[in-house]
Amino acid sequence: MRGGIAIAVVGLASAGCIYDTLPPSVATISVSNASLCPTGKETCFVNRSCAVVPGNLFQAIGDFSDYRNQALTLTGRNEPVDWSTFALPQSVNQLTFTKFQQIVLPSKFQWPQNLSSLRIYTADSLTFPIPDQVPQLKDLIIDFYGSSLPNFPPSVTSLSLRDARLKTVPAQLPPGLTILRIDNNPISTLPHLPTIKSLFAVSTNLTSLENLRDLIHLDVSSTPLKTIKNVTLSYKLEILNLTNVTLDQWIMDEDTFKVVIRNDALIPKKTFTVALELDEKTCRNSTASTELKIMCLAKFPQCNICVELTKAERVNHTALIAGSIAGSLVLIGIVGWGWQRRVNRMKGRLKSPEKSYTAMSEVHDIDLKVLMLHRVDERELTLESLLGSGAFAKVWRGTFRGEPVAVKASHDHRVDHDHVQAFIQEIQLMGTFDSPYIVRLLGVVWTRPADVKCIMEYMDCGDLKEYLADNSPEELSWADKVQHIYCVIEGLVYMHSLNIIHRDIKSRNILLDSTKGTKLADFGISKEDIQATMTVGVGTFRWMAPEVIQSQYYTTSSDIYSFGVLLSEFSTHQLPYQDMKNPSSGLPMGDTSIMVKVVSGELRPLFSEDCPHWIKDLAEDCLALDPAKRPTAAQVSHLIHLELQRLSMSGYLC
Repeated sequence: MRGGIAIAVVGLASAGCIYDTLPPSVATISVSNASLCPTGKETCFVNRSCAVVPGNLFQAIGDFSDYRNQALTLTGRNEPVDWSTFALPQSVNQLTFTKFQQIVLPSKFQWPQNLSSLRIYTADSLTFPIPDQVPQLKDLIIDFYGSSLPNFPPSVTSLSLRDARLKTVPAQLPPGLTILRIDNNPISTLPHLPTIKSLFAVSTNLTSLENLRDLIHLDVSSTPLKTIKNVTLSYKLEILNLTNVTLDQWIMDEDTFKVVIRNDALIPKKTFTVALELDEKTCRNSTASTELKIMCLAKFPQCNICVELTKAERVNHTALIAGSIAGSLVLIGIVGWGWQRRVNRMKGRLKSPEKSYTAMSEVHDIDLKVLMLHRVDERELTLESLLGSGAFAKVWRGTFRGEPVAVKASHDHRVDHDHVQAFIQEIQLMGTFDSPYIVRLLGVVWTRPADVKCIMEYMDCGDLKEYLADNSPEELSWADKVQHIYCVIEGLVYMHSLNIIHRDIKSRNILLDSTKGTKLADFGISKEDIQATMTVGVGTFRWMAPEVIQSQYYTTSSDIYSFGVLLSEFSTHQLPYQDMKNPSSGLPMGDTSIMVKVVSGELRPLFSEDCPHWIKDLAEDCLALDPAKRPTAAQVSHLIHLELQRLSMSGYLC
């Protein structure tokens, strides 16, 4: 009887199913259709008979007309997908395609008229909209793209063309373009860019930078750049990154010079939003320039190697840096002043591990106005089950507006002013992120500061630590692992491009989802102190770079070291140093012993014998004791992308 009912249902579905004409190679279709998907599920998978099927692998993208959210991300596996039945509602204004070989949309496909953001990551070809189909499009990302570029809609103001094999910047840029990202392209020269206010050209072949006006963001790190001329920086400057650049000449006007040094000791700080970072090596090697003397003495007032300025030089310094700047400008990074202040507060807390926790009533003076943009109605949120608990916070599974979500909240018994403030800043930071490789903030609820709850997208496959523990190395191919690794480094590329350091890269903070892919999570601005992390599970220190263990000073290269440790987890499916024994007692090695050996370079994470050589080589670079010798996230991303292409061409990803 039960079998007869099943046959009848399938027969009924097949009779009127729009997918029954799809080719036999299509077994599963991803859809968002209220008449097909189970109650409470916005998306689901069906077969060619329109019957719901389990799993997360699909060969076609179908009708998404009932999709209710404004932002939609579709993630593939770099395999062929049928798009002939794809449809979208007009309500979608942010659309992201990630890891599809080809995106060939049907001839009758209608682009949402209010689409403001279109993002394509890793595709060989795509049916692009013509300009009048997307009159509101502002944000266009075409990263890791393998074909000729389209005509860009004139409405676009932000354009990203990272790793698109470009030798020159496209000639016909949108007339109102203000943000341009061309990282990891063999571009050696720039055309006239009169409207650009934010330029990101990391790991390009640029040797000269000229004729750019009022820049708010400039990142030309890891380039052979030698000369900067006629480039002015806005008083609103937020990012200036010249990491791994050796300049011979930098000619700047007086206003730009003031912007560069304005947050140092010689200039009042109260109206400034950026901070200059110089290292002592740069200052020792750059004393021929009066302007660099001023900056160096402001940064290192006790440096007895820096050449002392005369009184006339201090008062009447020239408005021009012209000539040779000896040595390498290893790091001139300009980051948001507010962010720098938070980092400084974090350092202070790490140096004082013992905290006295206060009553909830003592945190009522915290200003929550900064979260108003993300506040939602608490009646729309239901907490269901506890997913996990850390030293200072717990995470619940819940339901928000009918969709599964993860909800982070502080421990009731661990609430004090600093932790609540740090949690609020973490939520603020999450609210600024917009990347398919970072867990998305959906909203915030509270009745008072002590009970703020952060609502995030739910990742249905849990964290990477559990995923590796539940599957043996034999069950997971390296082709699959590389896909996850690539998503992690792309998340770091995004964060580092904003001069934001994650500071806690480890398998517990990498989340997986059957449709949304792999994403970074946990962006606590003021992390738990080392003592606290040692009391809950395995301490974060196992992923920490040596310089962090020694001084708690984080840089983007510290994240890269942690990424190298993470690669060992992908190889062994074990936590770092899990099998290390004390040679005298035979007992597991203690935390302190591990930390000492990591700092001295005696101890490195292990890799399995079957680990691909290129993974081991990459990990070796990432785990360099000298932070300056580690690759950048963009460089790692480029290498992994090339390896993905090689695997795809060899058939290992098919």
